Amino acid sequence: MNQPNPEKLTSKALRSGGMLRLLDFAVRGIPTHHMPGEQRIDRSWAIEVYWPELQQLDGLGIHPKWFSSGVAGAALVSLALWPGSLELWRRVRNHHIRHDQNGADAACLIVEMVQRHQEIENLTRLPKFQFYLFQQSLAVAEVCARQKDYARQMRQLPPVPDIVELLDRVRELKGQRHMMAGFRPTGILRKWWVTPRAPEIAHTASMEHARALAQAAAMVKGWSLKPAALDYYRNKLAKHSSPSEFRHPAALAAAMVTMAQNDSCWPLWKRALSGQSYRLPAESYGSLKDTATRMQDSIISVNRSKSTVHSAARLFNRLLNAVKLWHAHGDQIRQYLPKAPKRDPELESVWIRLDVVMTPEYSFDNEIKLPSIDDLDDVRPGSRKVAKKSARRRLQTGRTAEQWVMKHYQSLTPEFAGLKILDCRETLEGYDFALGSGPERLFVEVKGVRGSIGPIVIGDRQWREAHRKGRNYYLVVVFNVASDNPTCKVIHDPASVLNPECHESLVRIIHWTVEGNQLVH
Repeated sequence: MNQPNPEKLTSKALRSGGMLRLLDFAVRGIPTHHMPGEQRIDRSWAIEVYWPELQQLDGLGIHPKWFSSGVAGAALVSLALWPGSLELWRRVRNHHIRHDQNGADAACLIVEMVQRHQEIENLTRLPKFQFYLFQQSLAVAEVCARQKDYARQMRQLPPVPDIVELLDRVRELKGQRHMMAGFRPTGILRKWWVTPRAPEIAHTASMEHARALAQAAAMVKGWSLKPAALDYYRNKLAKHSSPSEFRHPAALAAAMVTMAQNDSCWPLWKRALSGQSYRLPAESYGSLKDTATRMQDSIISVNRSKSTVHSAARLFNRLLNAVKLWHAHGDQIRQYLPKAPKRDPELESVWIRLDVVMTPEYSFDNEIKLPSIDDLDDVRPGSRKVAKKSARRRLQTGRTAEQWVMKHYQSLTPEFAGLKILDCRETLEGYDFALGSGPERLFVEVKGVRGSIGPIVIGDRQWREAHRKGRNYYLVVVFNVASDNPTCKVIHDPASVLNPECHESLVRIIHWTVEGNQLVH
């Protein structure tokens, strides 16, 4: 038998450089860095274990836009446990989905879950968010396998099953033992396991803001709309309960304007703003949608945009065209979003002066359980006491330093003053915090020292980022972190002023291979 060769995989989601995270989920279920003391999995071994399933996914031509590490990891586990689930992942790949009055089919639940959060900065890259996608995708696959129905419709995402137990079943099916670089005992996995809730997407602009946008748009477009009519529909929308993600101020403004022009479109807006969708599979790729669903998808699309007023103006015109088509042709089923001009400079110039917040706030506060200092004793039972004590002390020192910097960062150097801080520790990008936004964004890595002097250890990823970001990168070293009066040194562009000594460690991994000819009788 030929040895698995990952270079033969052609799907973009399975290219060599991006496969490690999805294999992490398929082997352990938990992002590696959430299990302190655990080394990364043996990548070559994991590819060999999951080679049949990798080939099946590759045959579908999966793309990371829809098969990120969490979804693809769930697909590998489900294919190992339930080979028939290939039909589910084929439907996800082709967007062959259905959502009607009976609920959404399994593929639609996964597609809508991914679509809702796609490309949102600092969310989709979070390992804990991929952890959420992994659990929910596997929950959907498990229900379908149990019911032997991959077209099954459900009202909502099902409860997460005992995934730790499922991973142990995979280990047994694959004939594998527990090992430090592979499948871990269920007791260790359960120690760090959590089930996060879905991220929340909420617009903070008020109905008064939306009313102001509607009035300004009417003025720009030359529509004769009575203020009393706009007030009436503002109050009507305020009483209507709808998911916060659909309450984009430009969408609410479009609703006020179109209903002030013709009250008969209120049922359409009720469906669009309530999240009630209707999707049918298209002949080849994608899905057919009713008008309300196309309006919802328009809002979801602009929620991910960074160009706020420009995108909001386009959304406004897109929704107006959707209502116009609905009046002219009824609720026709179509595949694509309503058309709209790319730019509306006149409307944008008026709206930008109103200073309305167009982008929603995203919250995902389900922090994955971090270990206590005492918990570290149980992670690597073969380690010596001295090593464990040293690891516990470094972890505690680093956390204390990071918390101190978060509290005092604006006073550490004039360059930090007035900038908003973003916690990036979960993303493993090579820095702990980002300050500000745009091309002038600053990146900060924090190190702690227990005394007034001492060495620090910089990871390879951090040092490479320091070189890459140059003068936008800062190293903050906090001294005397355990005292009541810590001090710090801010080093600007550390790659150009420091000369650290490189130390490379190799982990010895032993496995035994039996050639295929020995297994032939």
